[in-house]
Amino acid sequence: MNNMKKNYSDSDISVQVGDRIILDDQEWKVAEIISDTVVLYRESVSGKSQTIQEPVEVIKSHLQEQKNQDI
Repeated sequence: MNNMKKNYSDSDISVQVGDRIILDDQEWKVAEIISDTVVLYRESVSGKSQTIQEPVEVIKSHLQEQKNQDI
């Protein structure tokens, strides 16, 4: 899959496959980037897998917030 290598970068924030992000107190992993949509994946405690889709800009905003909290 050629879309697995996509990297959306804006200033110093980029979204790449494999990145981890916290949304609603749950850790999600970037599984795929399709156009301007990020597919996020997580496994629940029971082992059930879940996926959601979010716009790249929403994910970048969350990553920026997380980065600011880490500083």
